[in-house]
Amino acid sequence: RMDYNSLSGAIPPALCELTLLEYMSLLHNMLEGTIPTAITNLFRLRDLDLGSNKLTGPLPSDISNLEALQTLKVAGNALDGSLPSAIGNLPSLLRLDLSGNKLIGELPSTMGGLMQLQYLLLHYNEFTGAIPESIKDLSSLCYLELSHNQLSSSLPTSLGLLPYLAYLYLGNNQLEGPLPSTIGDLSNLQVMHMPSNQLTGPLPDTIGQLTSLSWIHLSHNLIDGAIPSTISTLTDLCRIILNANALNQPVPDVFQMLTNIDTLRLEENQLPGSIPTSIGKIEILTSLNLSSNSLEGTIPSSLGTLSYLKYLVLLTADLRLNQLTGTVPATLGSITELQLLYVDSDEVTCGASGSSCEVEQISWTAFCHLCPDFCSSCTPPPPSPSPPPSKPNKPPCKPKRAACPRKACPKGKWCIPFVRSCKGYKCM
Repeated sequence: RMDYNSLSGAIPPALCELTLLEYMSLLHNMLEGTIPTAITNLFRLRDLDLGSNKLTGPLPSDISNLEALQTLKVAGNALDGSLPSAIGNLPSLLRLDLSGNKLIGELPSTMGGLMQLQYLLLHYNEFTGAIPESIKDLSSLCYLELSHNQLSSSLPTSLGLLPYLAYLYLGNNQLEGPLPSTIGDLSNLQVMHMPSNQLTGPLPDTIGQLTSLSWIHLSHNLIDGAIPSTISTLTDLCRIILNANALNQPVPDVFQMLTNIDTLRLEENQLPGSIPTSIGKIEILTSLNLSSNSLEGTIPSSLGTLSYLKYLVLLTADLRLNQLTGTVPATLGSITELQLLYVDSDEVTCGASGSSCEVEQISWTAFCHLCPDFCSSCTPPPPSPSPPPSKPNKPPCKPKRAACPRKACPKGKWCIPFVRSCKGYKCM
C-alpha cells in the first residue's frame, strides 16, 4: 500500500512481478503512463486501486486474467478507449469504479457476466449508446452510477429485475422515452436520480410500489401527465424534485401522508388547479417552489404551520404564469425560519386592503419579496454579526456495521450512510 505518497512516473514494472500480491493500492499519487499489461499476471490480486493519478490509455484487454479480483478502482485518471469485453469475465468482482475518466464507446453486453457485482460506478466518462439489456443479470447490484455520460435510447425494461438495487443515478445523459412500469419492481430502491435527460410520457403508477424510496429527482426532462396519487404510499420520501418538466394535471392532495419531505420542487411545469392544502401537513418541509405553473386560487393558510420552512417561492417576477389571488396569509408570519418568500404578483396583496402588511413578523435573514407596497414600506434590519462557525454534527451512525439511530439494524444488516433518509440511516 503506497497511497498519498506523491509517487510520479510510470507504474514500476517490478510491482507486476509480485505474483503472490493480493492487495495493491497506489491511490492519490502522480503516476503517469498506461496501466502495464503485465499487471494481469498478478493472478492472486483481490483489490486493485489506482485512483486519482494521471494514468492514460485503455484498460488492459486481458484484464480477465485477474480472476480473483474483487475490487477494481481506477477513478479520477485520464483513461481512454472503450471498455474491453473481457471486463465481464471477472467472476468475483464486487466493486468496479472507473468514474472520472475519458472512456468512450458503448457499455459491453458482457458486463452481464458480473453476477457478484454490487457497485458499478462509471459516471463522468463519455460512454454512448444504450444501457445494455444484459444489466438484468447483475443480480447482486445495489449501486448503479452512470450519470454524466452520453447514454441514449430508452431505459431497458429489464432494469426492474435488479432486486437489491438501492441507488440509481442516470442523470445528465440523453436518455429518452418513458419510465418503464417495471421500475416499480425495484422494492429496495432509495434514490432515483435521473435529471437532465429527455425522458417523456407520464410517471407510471407503479412508482407507488417503491416504498423504500427517499429521493426522486427527475428535473429537466419532458415528463408530462399527472403526478401519480400512488406516491401517497411512499412515506419515506424526503425529496421530490420534478421541476422543469411538462406535468399538466392538478397536484394530488395527498401530502398528509408524506410527512418526511424536506424539499418539494414542482416549478416550471404546467400544473393547473389550486395549491393542495395538505402541503401544510408536511411538518419538516424546508423548501417549497411551485412557481411558473398554471396554479390558481388563494395561498392556503395551512402553509403557515410549516414551522421549518426556509424557502417559499410561489410566483416570480420574470415568469408570472401562476394566477394566484387573494392575500398573503397572516399565518406565514409565524414561520420564524423563513428566509426567502417570493410572491411577486399584482393579484396577491399583503393585507385585506392591500395597504397594510399582515406578515411583518417575517425574519429578513436573507431576502423577502412579497409585493410592491410591502417592499416599499418595510425595510430589513441591519445584519447581525455572523456567529462563529460551529462544528458539524457527527452522523447518527458509523459507516459500517453501526446501529441505526432509532433501532439497531437486524442481524446481518448494515447501516448504509450514503443517503440519509428523514428517519435516519437505512439498514440493508
